[in-house]
Amino acid sequence: MVTTVSFKKKPHSNGDATTHANGESKWSFLFSLTDLKSIKQNKEGMGWSYLVFCLKDDVKLPALHFHRGDSKPLIKCLEKHVALNESPDDERVLLVKTQKSLSQSFENLFDEPSYGLLQGLCHTLRKEAWKFLLGYFPWNSTKEERANLQKRKTDEYFRMKLQWKSVSEEQEKRNSRLRDYRSLIEKDVNRTDRTNKFYEGEDNPGLILLHDILMTYCMYDFDLGYVQGMSDLLSPVLYVMENEVDAFWCFVSYMDQMHQNFEEQMQGMKTQLIQLSHLLRLLDSGFCSYLESQDSGYLYFCFRWLLIRFKREFSFQDILRLWEVMWTELPCQNFHLLLCCAILESEKQQIMDKHYGFNEILKHINELSMKIDVEYILCKAEAISMQMMNCKELPQTVSEILGIENSSVTPDSDTGEDESGAELNCPTSLYQSISTPVVAANGTRDGAPQTAETPSLTPA
Repeated sequence: MVTTVSFKKKPHSNGDATTHANGESKWSFLFSLTDLKSIKQNKEGMGWSYLVFCLKDDVKLPALHFHRGDSKPLIKCLEKHVALNESPDDERVLLVKTQKSLSQSFENLFDEPSYGLLQGLCHTLRKEAWKFLLGYFPWNSTKEERANLQKRKTDEYFRMKLQWKSVSEEQEKRNSRLRDYRSLIEKDVNRTDRTNKFYEGEDNPGLILLHDILMTYCMYDFDLGYVQGMSDLLSPVLYVMENEVDAFWCFVSYMDQMHQNFEEQMQGMKTQLIQLSHLLRLLDSGFCSYLESQDSGYLYFCFRWLLIRFKREFSFQDILRLWEVMWTELPCQNFHLLLCCAILESEKQQIMDKHYGFNEILKHINELSMKIDVEYILCKAEAISMQMMNCKELPQTVSEILGIENSSVTPDSDTGEDESGAELNCPTSLYQSISTPVVAANGTRDGAPQTAETPSLTPA
């Protein structure tokens, strides 16, 4: 990401640049390197050095002047992330190829200090990195093995796609399950991420791919077929992959993790809610007791968070970052449950101070959508995990949930007490010992309360 600011002149100077309410000049700009098409340089020896950035949609940004020194250091810095080739038509123009970073050794990506665990990856890396994180590509595979794998998977994908494509209308009339899957997919696809440029507008090719991949998944796993919410999981994957076959197999890998969430018995959801309850009780037993007193102890208001991994709670770009952090299974397994704990802790005070009951809690949690600060929540969840790992006597159930093997665990994990009734060597409330910077959340979205027993999920 490139961010610029302009030189601020004295207020009485003529020609002073207009400033916005936030203090930024109208000449300042921000853009992603993935959107960069070309860079035009000034003619050597002709006045101040400057660069003009041209984006892929042919938008030319204001010239970036270098009053002290020249533009070469910036060009050199940009070449670490993108390949720059001199235009055959104009020697002053550098054409951008963003694929350079994809050819870097994936094994060394995380050695770079700019790729912190909780910072997420830059977008140019995601297309390759997600294939490894999701398990589509084995970590120890060679380039040749991956090419062969993709060839086999491409053939397999189109064989399955042909299966539903070749079903005639007469056949489909006698196949109620396929007919129901198609109907539900068409409804959900037309309502999924339509504000995103990749999916907006009528007859959008992104929507067609979304539809075709979900229909093909029904052929891959006909027992499960399609369940509402699966389009939310596929949408970011397809957006990143920009390839039908790769998106399908990455989605298959993701669904292997999420499968139990969508099964008829929803065993995955039940297990996660129980695990979340264990963690929350250890972190803040007082808050748990309050929720139980308001018939909210089963944490049904977290249902949507867990079902589609916060897809409706954060912006699209924040979800890309959040998911890839969770896929690393670092700093611990089931890190998404600690994210739930971090969000609940940040809302605990308001819920308790205002004496929210069952309906008010549900409504309040639903209305957090698009108002949660991802940076703050990631930092807070990481802080919680560190507190857990440093806890001298961690309940065995909690240790198993988080995959912490080296802790001195105790068999009784429900109350945070040992058999003699003595408190464990953890803070009474781990939340109380966690200090993270308070960041104001922004954004608005209306929400309506839902019935806890039958949570509904309507694509955005």
